[in-house]
Amino acid sequence: MPFIAFLGCDGSGKSAVLDRVTERARDVGLEVVRGHWRPRAIGNRNAEDAAGHADTPHEQEPRGTLSSVIKLGWLWVNWWMGWWKHLGRQSKHGLVLFDRYHADILVDPRRYR
Repeated sequence: MPFIAFLGCDGSGKSAVLDRVTERARDVGLEVVRGHWRPRAIGNRNAEDAAGHADTPHEQEPRGTLSSVIKLGWLWVNWWMGWWKHLGRQSKHGLVLFDRYHADILVDPRRYR
């Protein structure tokens, strides 16, 4: 089954579309796994992700070059570990839908500083 990520700026309707796609997929008998921003392979799975849940992400100061490179490296490792630990297996048994994902950095780079 496919892995689909919905990308867009705040208020663009991602959640509404995800809700409808989830509903329709379940109506035809598909198992649906949903996620937000990253698979949380590293770190506390219950903690809110500051980049994904911040009320005013665009008001934060941008990171410097070194901290940006470190953050991107950490996210890259996290996403791949998440795929190998969870999402790859889940995608074989159903539909995996994400509200934001790593390509969202290209859609709204200011959000991720």
